[in-house]
Order: sequence, then structure tokens, then C-alpha cells
Amino acid sequence: MKNNFILIGMIIVSFLFSTQLSAQNKVYTTVSGNNVYFVKGKVVLNNKGLVTQGVLGKDFPFAIPSERVIKFQAGHWVKFNSNAKVYEGFLANDHPLQATGRNSAYWFKKGTQVKFDDKGFLYEGTTAKAITMTLSNNRNVRIPAGTLVKYNAQGKVTNYNPR
Repeated sequence: MKNNFILIGMIIVSFLFSTQLSAQNKVYTTVSGNNVYFVKGKVVLNNKGLVTQGVLGKDFPFAIPSERVIKFQAGHWVKFNSNAKVYEGFLANDHPLQATGRNSAYWFKKGTQVKFDDKGFLYEGTTAKAITMTLSNNRNVRIPAGTLVKYNAQGKVTNYNPR
């Protein structure tokens, strides 16, 4: 009977140990209770074994800090905050996103990188449609589609570069 308990204990410890060690080599891992497909060898874990960033193996919907769910694009890195919310990634589809300090959402372009603050507001992204925005000097400007835009905490554009 004692040998059976020892054997069962060894199996459990072996399983737990191998799960921790092989997490980097798996293509599927768990983020916030969801199985996510990452590119093999392109997953970074913290000291608790949680994913902090990885290259997606297929498009996948994740929550951002504001709890909104957005689909992110395969083949690119996504980065997670300590609450397992995406704060940086590449959009799988054109998507309306609310910028820091703004009351309304604007369309941002699929296949481009977006960055979110700790509250889930966009502070950097590439426009999918032309928009009129207020610059940090309080001047309104028409920004064409395909422009990389950076916002300050008040929702005003601090930098924009047509691509």
C-alpha cells in the first residue's frame, strides 16, 4: 500500500514538473483559462509559468484592459499585462477603438500594431479610415487612412505619420 502511494506521488510530481518545463515547447498553452495556439518556441513565461507574450499561431480574440474583446492577428507578438489582458498586438480585422481621453471610437487598420494603456484605451495605432483629430496644440487636422497615430493622456494627437 505504501509503495502505491509513493508511485502515485512520483507520477503526480513528474507530471507537474514536466508540464512546467515543457510549456516553452508546446504550441498550445492557457491564457485566462483559454487554450491559445502560439508558434512553437515563441512563448515567454514569467516566473509563475504564466504567458507574458507570444507569437500567435492563429488569429485569436483576447480581452484588453477595458474588458473589450478584440481579435488579434496570427504571426505577430501579443503582449499581456499582469491581469492577462493584451496591451500590445496586431489587429486581425479593422476595428473601432476608443483612444485615451476620447469619448468616441475610431477605426484602426487590420494587420497593424496597436497599443493600449492600463485602462484599455488605445494610445497608438494606424487609422483604417480618414479621421479629423485635435492635435496637442489644439489645432484640428484631417488624418488620412493608413496613418500611425499616437495620443497623449487627454486624447490629443501628439504624433502622426502617414504610411
